[in-house]
Amino acid sequence: MPCRHFMFVACCLSSFVTCLSVVPAFAQRDAGAKARGDFFFYGHSSHSHLRGARSHAIHYGRYLAGSREVSPRITLMANTAITQHLVQAHQHLDAIQGEIEKSGDTESLAAMKEVNDRLDAAKKQHAALQAATKPGADPSVVAGQAEKLQQALDRSIESHDALLEKLKIPPPDAASP
Repeated sequence: MPCRHFMFVACCLSSFVTCLSVVPAFAQRDAGAKARGDFFFYGHSSHSHLRGARSHAIHYGRYLAGSREVSPRITLMANTAITQHLVQAHQHLDAIQGEIEKSGDTESLAAMKEVNDRLDAAKKQHAALQAATKPGADPSVVAGQAEKLQQALDRSIESHDALLEKLKIPPPDAASP
């Protein structure tokens, strides 16, 4: 009886170790997985964050256009959301850039530089919007800064869309890796 118990435990332990060693083999990605999956994820996520920042800038601008005073709470919420989207878009774009650099694709690197330059311009415009939003600020002046931010984000989105096209990443609503 003790021998049978020992054999059962040994078999279970052996099976468990075998399963553990097989899991990493299934977790390995093939060489094309990065191009198919990672680029799609990073491309689509940066797409969403750029548009999210733009949407918040639009909402904030509309709020300001109809206001007699600038609410510190709404300003904080809008600026926090815009900042978060810009930071996330930049992180996803950094991941794409790293992969493009590894590939040595100079055309895509040039397109990536344009996206980053335009995103940096949008970040500077966002800083100008934040600087204009002081207690007692004139809502029409702040709304003008929000409009400039929307325009900067439109240019960023335009160059981002061109980059995704160059990388053969279809728009998020039409794509599957």
